[in-house]
Amino acid sequence: MQSIAMSTKGTIAHERDKATGVGDHLYEEVFEDGNVYLQLEGFQFEASSIANILGEGGQPRLLGKLPSIWAVKLGLISEEIARKQVEEWRELERQAAQQETPPSSNSLNDSGTQQ
Repeated sequence: MQSIAMSTKGTIAHERDKATGVGDHLYEEVFEDGNVYLQLEGFQFEASSIANILGEGGQPRLLGKLPSIWAVKLGLISEEIARKQVEEWRELERQAAQQETPPSSNSLNDSGTQQ
């Protein structure tokens, strides 16, 4: 006799990038009320000690790093917020690049005269 395994997961949302293997699965257990589960695959995760895992009052805390696009897909942030983050990051990169560029010999000094 062949046995058939049945899942008790009720999928709410599921997404996977086939190229990278990054994905998420938001689901509920059929016989469990009041909880949902979020399974993330391929994202960065770090926990270095029990002290870092426990938050205020000793409650468990998990910190994960999600690309903004996945946070949008999960409904954690809006597309507008993600776009604003990208714009701010690009501006910071532009400013950093300008600071790294050495002044040319034809640049003007503070008084407006050529150096």
